[in-house]
Amino acid sequence: IDAIYDFYFVLETLYSGGKTKNAAVKAEFLRSPEVLSAIAATLPSINQIPRVAPEEHAYIAEHYAGKMPKDIVEHFVSLRGFLHHHVPGHPRPWHPEGHSRYRIDAFIVQEVAYNICMAMFVEIAMSPQSERAYCTITELETVSQPPSAEGS
Repeated sequence: IDAIYDFYFVLETLYSGGKTKNAAVKAEFLRSPEVLSAIAATLPSINQIPRVAPEEHAYIAEHYAGKMPKDIVEHFVSLRGFLHHHVPGHPRPWHPEGHSRYRIDAFIVQEVAYNICMAMFVEIAMSPQSERAYCTITELETVSQPPSAEGS
């Protein structure tokens, strides 16, 4: 459950536009090409989640398999609200000892957050400014290297 919170908050911080109500957060996520493309990039990797139990296959089929990114946004926001606003009278309340029930969600939200963060990193790391800075640093390191002992 903590993993879901942590990775979901990456999405919420970057793409909710400061909104906190479920409907508003969903609308912001659905307007974000970054969120939708990160989800789309994640969906094919669902089959690579390690050690999937039989009941988890059913969960994947119900909540993820064959779904569109907009459906996953709906699921993420609803799940986060359900986990955050614990209501003991709920027909299927979560229990702290039953956190493994959300293992699949944690893997998938993690992968979506990773895809977003990696895209942000690549955009910065592969920019012309970063390339120039790297060339400057490597030139400085080459100039400041002492002569090798082999040349003496």
